[in-house]
Amino acid sequence: MQMARLALLRRSSSGREGSSTEDLVQWVRQQGGQVLPAVHLQRQNARGDLGLVATEAVQSGESLIALPPHIPLSLPIDEPALAALAQRVPEKLWAMKLGLKLLAERAKKHSFWWPYIHKLPERFRMPVFFSGDEIQQLQYPPIIHQVKKRCEFLLQFAAEDIPNIIRDRGNDKHPFGGQQVDASALGWAMAAVSSRAFCVKQSGESGCPSLLPLVDMCNHSFTPTARLVQHHTSSAQLLPFLEVVAQQDLERGDALVLDYGPLSNDILLLDYGFVIPNNPHDRVELRFELQLLEAACFAAGLHAPSSFTEPAPWQHALLVQLKLQGPDASQMVTLGGKDQVDCRLLAAVRLLYAEDGSKIRSIGVEMLQSWDAPTALLGLANECKVLRTLVGLCMLATAPFPTSISEDQDLLNQDEISENIRLATEFRTNKKQLLINTISSLQLRLQSLTMQELVSAPR
Repeated sequence: MQMARLALLRRSSSGREGSSTEDLVQWVRQQGGQVLPAVHLQRQNARGDLGLVATEAVQSGESLIALPPHIPLSLPIDEPALAALAQRVPEKLWAMKLGLKLLAERAKKHSFWWPYIHKLPERFRMPVFFSGDEIQQLQYPPIIHQVKKRCEFLLQFAAEDIPNIIRDRGNDKHPFGGQQVDASALGWAMAAVSSRAFCVKQSGESGCPSLLPLVDMCNHSFTPTARLVQHHTSSAQLLPFLEVVAQQDLERGDALVLDYGPLSNDILLLDYGFVIPNNPHDRVELRFELQLLEAACFAAGLHAPSSFTEPAPWQHALLVQLKLQGPDASQMVTLGGKDQVDCRLLAAVRLLYAEDGSKIRSIGVEMLQSWDAPTALLGLANECKVLRTLVGLCMLATAPFPTSISEDQDLLNQDEISENIRLATEFRTNKKQLLINTISSLQLRLQSLTMQELVSAPR
């Protein structure tokens, strides 16, 4: 699809959350919910992002917000045409399923959820609203591919699926009240759900995405000050009673933040419209290919053994066992994070350098995937080659980025850049820094092994 078509979904970032939330709080209370008087919506940074804060001291364990089961907006979908549309949505785009219900409720007269819906932002910062040029500024092929796929789905779904399902339906049977739903409207609904929904466990079933009025104004942090608690009061009750509880003692002005989960910057950018510097859950993705490993050897100044082009039968069998080759292969591996490299990738490079399988069989494939593997069994020299190859692989992973970190920082220091370019630049800068940090960690391991090799060498 041409990049020019992606611009059909372009929107800038702003919203209606800046207006008072007092009427939303009042609605929650009228519906049997509870909101601590100390909970208020305020701007939390220079960019103007909004979030809930405590306006007075709150004790740890104190209830901040409580929602009865009928307040969340969640699946299933009862209206037949809407349910038929939802069935055409891929499971990976789960937010679109609930987004269809959100659009239907937004179009409905006297919707129960209108006090909540009219407070939702009008625009979001997700990459599906970027222009074609702004998408390219991400400089990271996996995320660019995901953005394109989402844009293609939204355009196709609006142009083909919706007209086919709701054709010849009068306004009384039209799921959107006779209103036209284009790709921009679908993008808005999907962004609203992906950035605000929580996984709520239904009675006797797996988790279900649900929009939680007022609760979804709590921002994200890996060091949360509050937590979401679910209470099932009876087996007949489908949805639980939901409560936001203070995780610690709060002072006046403290933000009420929840931990959305161990999310990478890829997911945070695609679904929430922000990234976190030094995100411990972020990774760089690449596809496991022997040719790429051979290139990594050369980048590290090593001679690639023949196994890197044609593994021995026992090596191939182990690669199949690791699910890096064979019919059930899942070849996406990662760099970065606490362990520096994907455990399967580490095991693969180790076994490809090994001269025979006898030592590996004594170690076991599980141990081969761990940094705790006894390196002496495969040899210090072998492990040094493994580390150098992984460093070379990290160096190759920086190739798709046409700008340096210093160039990105210069751009970020400019006041006149757009919010979309700023977000794209922050994203790619964090990916580059992750690779640099991984190279540094691997080089430290290599230095340590080199010293061991020198000490153990015969004099």
